[in-house]
Amino acid sequence: MADKLFSPVLSNEYQEKLKDKAIFEIRSLVGDLLFNSPPNYSNSKRFLHLGCGTIYLEGWVNADFYDGLLPWNKNKVKIDWMQDFRKGLNCKDNYWQGVFSEHTLEHFYPWEALSLLKEVHRTMEKNAWLRIVVPDLALYIKFYISKKDKRFRKEWKLGSEAIWSIAQYWGHKSIWDSELFAHFLLEAGFRNVKKAAFGRGTDRRIIKDQLERRWESLYIEAQK
Repeated sequence: MADKLFSPVLSNEYQEKLKDKAIFEIRSLVGDLLFNSPPNYSNSKRFLHLGCGTIYLEGWVNADFYDGLLPWNKNKVKIDWMQDFRKGLNCKDNYWQGVFSEHTLEHFYPWEALSLLKEVHRTMEKNAWLRIVVPDLALYIKFYISKKDKRFRKEWKLGSEAIWSIAQYWGHKSIWDSELFAHFLLEAGFRNVKKAAFGRGTDRRIIKDQLERRWESLYIEAQK
């Protein structure tokens, strides 16, 4: 007898609807017209938290979409620098001393992710490090085959549910493993691309990994 499906796979919470797409694009247009400013160059903060969501890093420039604007800021998200990352970064060249991004790139189509990575490369100082965390397709495939990972079992009973989640849930538009991500980073101009691990990496200043995401995450770092 088949295991009972968990409710997320039957949820339409993140179903793409024409109205929602239109509202998102209107927010983007309004934000670009009224709030698309460069970061505060007089500020000593020169580390970028790209796609901060609800995680605010003190001493960093926390950047995300135009969700910091009322009346859309329902979750009281604190954002220092609002941008539509699909359209580039309003920032001068060679500025950031380090960049950290966690569970953000999977919300972009692959061509959008590559364009964004090129912009991140442009705006980083020479020799600065980038650290990116995304859901790891390899871990999901491993669970799909073995069904043995207890942490994954807390989320899903069926391997197909897990694959569906990484590919389509939460507004995901791309899936990543270390090989694909390395290809994209090299294409964007980065060097010294390598797989890292939770809490470990070359530049300690940009290791801001969230413990609760460790079980499903891929850690990649690269240098300009």
